[in-house]
Amino acid sequence: MTVGTKLEVYRGHADKTPGGLEKKDIAYHNGRYKSKKKMAQGKKAIKTLRKLGFKAKKGTMKLFSKEDRKKPTKKRKTLSKKKKN
Repeated sequence: MTVGTKLEVYRGHADKTPGGLEKKDIAYHNGRYKSKKKMAQGKKAIKTLRKLGFKAKKGTMKLFSKEDRKKPTKKRKTLSKKKKN
């Protein structure tokens, strides 16, 4: 088994990284080779922060007011035909 960088593993020149990542665990995103598991953890963390009122602005996460926060929309039931008496 050969050990190499994420790029080497992704291209098939090595079997795994020093941390144990294999090709199935690595993804290419925004010009970098990243761990799929870490990418999922990051998305989950951002989602949680947004619910608490944080918003990304120019590379930083800042708290914003409740008025600016997007409220979840509720699905409304629509009546296709009105009942006639």
